[in-house]
Amino acid sequence: MNLQQEDISNRNSTMSFLLCFFFGYFGAHKFYVGKWIQGIVYLLFGSSVFFNFIISPIAKKFGYSLAIKSVGVKIVLTLLVGVAILYDLFAITHEASTDKKGLIVVSGKHKDEIYGRTESEKFNDKLNTVITICVFVIFAIIYFVLLNLV
Repeated sequence: MNLQQEDISNRNSTMSFLLCFFFGYFGAHKFYVGKWIQGIVYLLFGSSVFFNFIISPIAKKFGYSLAIKSVGVKIVLTLLVGVAILYDLFAITHEASTDKKGLIVVSGKHKDEIYGRTESEKFNDKLNTVITICVFVIFAIIYFVLLNLV
């Protein structure tokens, strides 16, 4: 791909990929690149899927039944959001994802080749990635602790 500096977003595809992989059902990757409307759509549909498969089992242990009763609705919502997330993951890895201005979101390594970035800019990208992974691990630990309380 022959890209120029003016075609490249200041967002990082590695961060976008991690946000999509771990928090895709909430549209975190869309909010990250500035596509707020798409992020809200992901949030609306994805949060109901998250609620049914993550929160409902915890609530059931406490004696509450909060899940969507219709199996068909669960399947359709899960497939819709799941396919959209898979598409986004594919687009991000193949540098076909864009930000709100239409600029291409590329990896830090690709930016290094084009921009000749400084060490502090490279460090900031790596730090953002580590912070995202840490937040995911914290949420995963909290979930499993809550699930095993009762």
